[in-house]
Amino acid sequence: ATYFNSSDLSGAGITRLEPDVNFEWGNGSPDGVNADNFSARFEGSLTPRHDEVYTFILNADDGVRLWVNGVRLVNRWEYAPHTDYAKLKLRGWQTLRDQTRVPRRHRRRDVAPRVANVPASLERSSRTRFCHPRRASRKACRKTRRCGSWRTLEASSWERKSRRRSTKNDAKLREVATREFNHLQPGSECMAVSTHDGSGDPLRLRLDASGRLEPFDTLVDAARQNDQSVQCFHLIWYIEAVWGTWLAQLSTDQRRSFMTNRLRDLLTRYQGRLEAWNVVNEAFSDDGTLRPREFQMEGKTNLNWVYDLGTGTEYIEEAFRLARAADQDAKLFYNDYGMEWGNAGNPNRKWLGVLNMVRDFEARGVPIDGVGFQSHLAIAWGSPPNMVNPDDTARDLAGYWRELYALNPKLEVRITELDVNIGEPSSLSETERLQIQARFFGNLTRACLSAPNCTGVSTWGVTDKYSWITKPEWNGKPENKPLMFDEGFQPKPAYYALRDALLGR
Repeated sequence: ATYFNSSDLSGAGITRLEPDVNFEWGNGSPDGVNADNFSARFEGSLTPRHDEVYTFILNADDGVRLWVNGVRLVNRWEYAPHTDYAKLKLRGWQTLRDQTRVPRRHRRRDVAPRVANVPASLERSSRTRFCHPRRASRKACRKTRRCGSWRTLEASSWERKSRRRSTKNDAKLREVATREFNHLQPGSECMAVSTHDGSGDPLRLRLDASGRLEPFDTLVDAARQNDQSVQCFHLIWYIEAVWGTWLAQLSTDQRRSFMTNRLRDLLTRYQGRLEAWNVVNEAFSDDGTLRPREFQMEGKTNLNWVYDLGTGTEYIEEAFRLARAADQDAKLFYNDYGMEWGNAGNPNRKWLGVLNMVRDFEARGVPIDGVGFQSHLAIAWGSPPNMVNPDDTARDLAGYWRELYALNPKLEVRITELDVNIGEPSSLSETERLQIQARFFGNLTRACLSAPNCTGVSTWGVTDKYSWITKPEWNGKPENKPLMFDEGFQPKPAYYALRDALLGR
């Protein structure tokens, strides 16, 4: 870092090696430089691992500029708190030497000393890594943790068609989703009820006259424009015959053909455009066995449409093999809920069932790249409500991730559908419940940062306004407020907790 006896980086400077970009006005400058009226330039080098578009993030409470590789990305030379984003395409393993400069200034002497923290970070749109100024060296950046910022948009998770139309035209939703998220997970746009139609040929994609698959094509195009990666939810889900009743009416052979065609057609159509796919979703019951042929939902008995497509996990294996044959590069995930608690003394049976399946797949060469932990959580469960400790949840998840890592270090884990219900207990104030919710978001993000195989943290929605947990058709209540942005799209404590975790605070 170089410090100047001016507020505009002019004059002779004093240089010293700094461990981070963090100092107090009043006593943070080196000897020979004004204590409070000075400016500073921080320089370092970093090495991106991939050819990719990266996003640099600067949080500052005063003037700041950022240069990378001779290009000025940020020029916010003003006395006010702000966050700035800048995107730049970089070549993998090409070291940017002495090109990252973060000047920081302050001139007011009438304020108390305060901490000035200006972290700069790198986000990769398909797998995120951060390079902070305090680690600005080639060695440090080569070892930067795979942090799963994946602060993910999932704007229409469990919403029916009427609700999807309302979110589609919400300009504020699009603005926040574009500004705050680098990865997108379609909620229903990729599901069978959206990509296929029983009124026509159910074995073919439902393309319009121009050859478009809407609304999924629009979503994928928007993600590409915004440098956001996309992970499809879900390719195979037992529950979809509830809404696509035509699926339940197909014969066993037709349903097998439907699965084959759906996997082949979608992965071939979007080859190279989607970063990852949830191949199979929620195949296991809570007791660790595969789901039965029939289940109760919406007041009726429904068909598990994949039940008789094979014995045991055969249909799951077939789905992963078909997916890999269609796209050699995309990440293929199994995804499920209810695997966020448990330990050796109180094992989670669903997790044990999933782990045994993955262990079997690994032994037999079935192509699977990772497991998604949905993480639909609550600060309290039961009646009367029992409080859940965010530290315990993060610890239990980290233990399961270590089990997968021990099985194969290449097996990834992702938190795929994070939301935290704060509807109970009513004995706590809303402020108290929001603070507990924030601990969940922060703790789980830190757990992901600490795990060598965790590559993503995704939220199941952007705003409480459209969350499935607030909707009466899902036994939800408005006071459940599970996401990082409130109904007015204002950030909640959970947003700041996740942000601080990503920035290492």
